[in-house]
Amino acid sequence: MTDDEWEKAIQVATAGRPAAILARTFRTRMNTASSPRLVACEGGAEYWIKWPAQIGLGTVAEQVVARLGQTMGAPVGDVALIEVPSELPQIEPELADVPPGVVHGCKHLGDVTDRLWLDHLNENDNRERFAQIAILYGWMIASDQQVLYERQSPHRAWSVDHAFFLPPPGGPNWTIDALEAAGTGEPDAHTVTTCQLTETELAQGAAGLSKANDEAIATAVAIPPDEWGVSMAHRVALAQFLSRRRDDLITRYTPTALSA
Repeated sequence: MTDDEWEKAIQVATAGRPAAILARTFRTRMNTASSPRLVACEGGAEYWIKWPAQIGLGTVAEQVVARLGQTMGAPVGDVALIEVPSELPQIEPELADVPPGVVHGCKHLGDVTDRLWLDHLNENDNRERFAQIAILYGWMIASDQQVLYERQSPHRAWSVDHAFFLPPPGGPNWTIDALEAAGTGEPDAHTVTTCQLTETELAQGAAGLSKANDEAIATAVAIPPDEWGVSMAHRVALAQFLSRRRDDLITRYTPTALSA
């Protein structure tokens, strides 16, 4: 699509932006660079929250990578928009630096390990999961790859914390120029090499990319609020980047290309 067509599609998708879930109670915090906080929300679910003052446009990357990862079937955590009411930081010292308003949230996965890299490679369906992760990471140009594992067998792998995805590598403040200059989409070389993934496995991992069509991309790109510092120009450039690199990967893993 042209830039104008993307802008129209994103404007339409903005009308369907999901409502934010209300944060109710502080649970704990993680002692990492971004210091996310775990909050219990309306409805009972718990989410790890981050906000732009911590990670800039990384909040946008967190939302877009996870939503499109889910669309293609990759093992990523559920994300949502979380509303922090103005009174909550006032009564909870651990949230004193959290600005009231809408922030990024990733649903708590439960009994999982601390962040690791690649492990439990040959348990249950983890090779399939890592093939999907290799495609997702290559599509999005991943930095600071983090994987959690369920503590109980079959130790399924989950990809989390995508704030440092999108170019330039090392983020979190990706730029329009870097998106436009990004090269051809290809699977993440580090994941492929470490897991010794075959082309057949990668093709299976890429099978869900067709579900991440232009409508799905416009929807994902439209969700982060304007207040997070993301302009329409950012959204259009991101949509073009995602569409182009998705097509690169789909073309690479079509049956005809694989048999050549």
